[in-house]
Amino acid sequence: MKAIVKATAEAGSVRLVDLPVPEPGAGEVLVRIRAASLCYSDVSIIKNTYVGRKPVPIPMALGHEGAGEIAALGAGVTGCTVGERVALEPITGCGRCAMCRTGSPTMCADWRHIGITCHGTFAEYVTVPARQAHRISDKVSFAEAALLEPLALVVRSLEQSRPMVGDTVAIIGPGSLGMMHLLAYKAAGAAKVLVVGLDQDLARLAIA
Repeated sequence: MKAIVKATAEAGSVRLVDLPVPEPGAGEVLVRIRAASLCYSDVSIIKNTYVGRKPVPIPMALGHEGAGEIAALGAGVTGCTVGERVALEPITGCGRCAMCRTGSPTMCADWRHIGITCHGTFAEYVTVPARQAHRISDKVSFAEAALLEPLALVVRSLEQSRPMVGDTVAIIGPGSLGMMHLLAYKAAGAAKVLVVGLDQDLARLAIA
Protein backbone atom coordinates (compact mmCIF):
# COMPACT_ATOMS: atom_id res chain seq x y z
CA MET A 1 0.00 0.00 0.00
CA LYS A 2 1.05 3.62 -0.50
CA ALA A 3 1.81 5.63 2.64
CA ILE A 4 3.22 9.04 3.53
CA VAL A 5 5.86 8.49 6.20
CA LYS A 6 8.24 10.36 8.42
CA ALA A 7 11.15 8.52 6.87
CA THR A 8 14.22 9.48 8.92
CA ALA A 9 15.13 11.44 12.05
CA GLU A 10 16.06 14.42 9.86
CA ALA A 11 13.66 17.38 10.05
CA GLY A 12 11.50 17.63 6.94
CA SER A 13 12.04 14.00 5.97
CA VAL A 14 8.73 12.92 4.37
CA ARG A 15 8.42 10.28 1.68
CA LEU A 16 5.76 8.39 -0.26
CA VAL A 17 6.60 4.72 0.18
CA ASP A 18 5.16 1.23 -0.24
CA LEU A 19 4.32 -0.62 2.98
CA PRO A 20 2.70 -4.02 3.52
CA VAL A 21 -1.04 -3.92 4.12
CA PRO A 22 -1.41 -4.52 7.89
CA GLU A 23 -3.41 -7.44 9.22
CA PRO A 24 -5.95 -6.77 11.98
CA GLY A 25 -5.16 -8.46 15.26
CA ALA A 26 -7.67 -9.84 17.73
CA GLY A 27 -10.33 -7.22 18.43
CA GLU A 28 -9.15 -4.98 15.59
CA VAL A 29 -10.50 -3.96 12.19
CA LEU A 30 -8.65 -3.10 9.01
CA VAL A 31 -9.93 0.19 7.57
CA ARG A 32 -9.45 1.32 4.00
CA ILE A 33 -8.82 5.06 4.33
CA ARG A 34 -11.01 7.23 2.10
CA ALA A 35 -10.19 10.64 3.61
CA ALA A 36 -7.64 11.99 6.09
CA SER A 37 -7.12 15.46 7.49
CA LEU A 38 -3.95 17.24 8.53
CA CYS A 39 -3.27 18.24 12.14
CA TYR A 40 -0.50 20.49 13.40
CA SER A 41 0.77 17.46 15.33
CA ASP A 42 1.64 15.93 11.95
CA VAL A 43 3.52 19.09 10.97
CA SER A 44 5.41 19.16 14.28
CA ILE A 45 6.46 15.51 13.84
CA ILE A 46 7.79 16.35 10.39
CA LYS A 47 9.66 19.39 11.77
CA ASN A 48 11.02 17.45 14.78
CA THR A 49 9.30 19.83 17.21
CA TYR A 50 6.72 17.35 18.52
CA VAL A 51 6.89 16.71 22.27
CA GLY A 52 4.68 13.87 23.48
CA ARG A 53 4.38 11.11 26.04
CA LYS A 54 6.36 8.66 23.92
CA PRO A 55 9.04 9.01 21.24
CA VAL A 56 7.75 8.84 17.66
CA PRO A 57 8.94 5.64 15.93
CA ILE A 58 10.67 6.11 12.58
CA PRO A 59 9.78 5.29 9.85
CA MET A 60 6.07 5.76 10.54
CA ALA A 61 3.00 6.58 8.46
CA LEU A 62 1.67 9.92 9.68
CA GLY A 63 -1.91 11.05 10.31
CA HIS A 64 -4.47 10.42 13.04
CA GLU A 65 -7.65 11.96 11.62
CA GLY A 66 -9.42 9.80 9.09
CA ALA A 67 -12.45 7.90 7.81
CA GLY A 68 -13.03 5.00 5.48
CA GLU A 69 -14.54 1.55 5.07
CA ILE A 70 -13.95 -1.59 7.11
CA ALA A 71 -11.99 -3.95 4.88
CA ALA A 72 -11.41 -6.89 7.25
CA LEU A 73 -12.22 -8.06 10.77
CA GLY A 74 -9.77 -9.43 13.30
CA ALA A 75 -10.49 -12.43 15.50
CA GLY A 76 -13.38 -11.99 17.92
CA VAL A 77 -14.76 -8.79 16.37
CA THR A 78 -18.55 -8.51 16.48
CA GLY A 79 -21.02 -5.69 15.92
CA CYS A 80 -19.52 -4.38 12.68
CA THR A 81 -19.25 -5.64 9.12
CA VAL A 82 -16.93 -5.45 6.14
CA GLY A 83 -17.89 -2.47 3.97
CA GLU A 84 -19.23 -0.42 6.86
CA ARG A 85 -18.43 3.32 6.69
CA VAL A 86 -16.56 4.51 9.77
CA ALA A 87 -14.70 7.44 11.29
CA LEU A 88 -11.72 6.76 13.51
CA GLU A 89 -10.94 7.51 17.14
CA PRO A 90 -7.13 7.62 17.29
CA ILE A 91 -6.22 6.88 20.93
CA THR A 92 -6.21 3.59 22.84
CA GLY A 93 -5.42 3.50 26.56
CA CYS A 94 -3.71 0.64 28.38
CA GLY A 95 -6.99 -0.29 30.08
CA ARG A 96 -5.28 -0.84 33.45
CA CYS A 97 -4.23 2.57 34.83
CA ALA A 98 -6.38 4.88 36.96
CA MET A 99 -7.11 7.15 33.99
CA CYS A 100 -8.38 4.27 31.86
CA ARG A 101 -10.41 2.78 34.72
CA THR A 102 -12.13 6.12 35.36
CA GLY A 103 -13.06 6.67 31.71
CA SER A 104 -10.22 8.96 30.56
CA PRO A 105 -8.08 6.78 28.25
CA THR A 106 -6.84 9.85 26.39
CA MET A 107 -4.91 10.76 29.56
CA CYS A 108 -3.26 7.32 29.79
CA ALA A 109 0.53 7.57 30.08
CA ASP A 110 0.91 4.35 28.06
CA TRP A 111 -1.41 5.30 25.21
CA ARG A 112 -1.37 3.97 21.65
CA HIS A 113 -2.00 6.80 19.20
CA ILE A 114 -2.24 6.12 15.47
CA GLY A 115 0.05 8.43 13.52
CA ILE A 116 2.12 9.18 16.63
CA THR A 117 3.09 5.84 18.20
CA CYS A 118 2.19 3.60 15.24
CA HIS A 119 1.22 3.82 11.57
CA GLY A 120 -1.59 6.27 10.90
CA THR A 121 -4.14 7.47 8.38
CA PHE A 122 -1.81 8.85 5.68
CA ALA A 123 -1.90 5.36 4.19
CA GLU A 124 -4.29 3.29 2.14
CA TYR A 125 -5.07 1.07 5.14
CA VAL A 126 -4.77 1.25 8.93
CA THR A 127 -5.71 -1.07 11.79
CA VAL A 128 -7.55 0.14 14.90
CA PRO A 129 -9.42 -1.52 17.77
CA ALA A 130 -12.97 -2.22 16.56
CA ARG A 131 -14.49 -0.06 19.31
CA GLN A 132 -12.66 2.94 17.85
CA ALA A 133 -14.16 2.63 14.37
CA HIS A 134 -17.41 4.58 14.70
CA ARG A 135 -20.22 3.98 12.22
CA ILE A 136 -21.18 7.06 10.18
CA SER A 137 -24.34 7.88 8.24
CA ASP A 138 -24.38 7.66 4.47
CA LYS A 139 -25.34 11.36 4.58
CA VAL A 140 -21.90 12.23 6.03
CA SER A 141 -19.04 12.41 3.54
CA PHE A 142 -15.71 10.77 4.31
CA ALA A 143 -14.05 14.21 4.23
CA GLU A 144 -16.49 15.47 6.87
CA ALA A 145 -16.09 12.32 8.96
CA ALA A 146 -12.31 12.71 8.96
CA LEU A 147 -12.87 15.71 11.25
CA LEU A 148 -14.52 13.58 13.96
CA GLU A 149 -11.48 13.73 16.27
CA PRO A 150 -10.97 17.53 16.32
CA LEU A 151 -14.74 18.09 16.43
CA ALA A 152 -14.86 15.87 19.53
CA LEU A 153 -12.49 18.33 21.21
CA VAL A 154 -14.93 21.13 20.39
CA VAL A 155 -17.85 19.16 21.85
CA ARG A 156 -15.80 18.63 24.99
CA SER A 157 -15.23 22.40 25.23
CA LEU A 158 -18.97 23.03 25.08
CA GLU A 159 -19.61 20.36 27.72
CA GLN A 160 -17.16 22.13 30.01
CA SER A 161 -18.20 25.75 29.31
CA ARG A 162 -21.97 25.04 29.15
CA PRO A 163 -22.94 28.01 26.94
CA MET A 164 -26.36 29.57 27.42
CA VAL A 165 -28.57 31.11 24.73
CA GLY A 166 -27.63 34.77 24.44
CA ASP A 167 -24.07 34.39 25.79
CA THR A 168 -21.10 36.36 24.47
CA VAL A 169 -18.10 34.15 23.68
CA ALA A 170 -14.45 34.99 22.86
CA ILE A 171 -12.32 32.59 20.83
CA ILE A 172 -8.58 33.25 20.77
CA GLY A 173 -7.11 32.04 17.47
CA PRO A 174 -8.91 31.47 14.15
CA GLY A 175 -7.29 28.13 13.35
CA SER A 176 -9.30 25.08 12.36
CA LEU A 177 -10.31 24.37 15.98
CA GLY A 178 -11.15 28.04 16.51
CA MET A 179 -13.42 27.96 13.45
CA MET A 180 -15.12 24.78 14.66
CA HIS A 181 -15.69 26.40 18.06
CA LEU A 182 -17.22 29.42 16.29
CA LEU A 183 -19.73 27.21 14.47
CA ALA A 184 -20.48 25.20 17.61
CA TYR A 185 -21.09 28.20 19.86
CA LYS A 186 -23.32 29.83 17.25
CA ALA A 187 -25.29 26.59 16.97
CA ALA A 188 -25.56 26.51 20.77
CA GLY A 189 -27.26 29.92 20.72
CA ALA A 190 -24.47 32.37 21.54
CA ALA A 191 -25.61 35.90 20.67
CA LYS A 192 -22.13 37.22 19.92
CA VAL A 193 -18.91 35.33 19.18
CA LEU A 194 -15.69 37.36 19.07
CA VAL A 195 -12.73 35.76 17.26
CA VAL A 196 -9.33 37.21 18.16
CA GLY A 197 -6.17 36.78 16.08
CA LEU A 198 -3.00 38.37 14.75
CA ASP A 199 -2.17 40.28 11.58
CA GLN A 200 -1.09 36.98 10.02
CA ASP A 201 -4.63 35.68 10.59
CA LEU A 202 -6.44 38.31 8.49
CA ALA A 203 -7.61 35.83 5.84
CA ARG A 204 -8.96 33.45 8.49
CA LEU A 205 -10.56 36.31 10.40
CA ALA A 206 -12.38 37.34 7.22
CA ILE A 207 -13.80 33.82 6.97
CA ALA A 208 -14.80 33.96 10.64
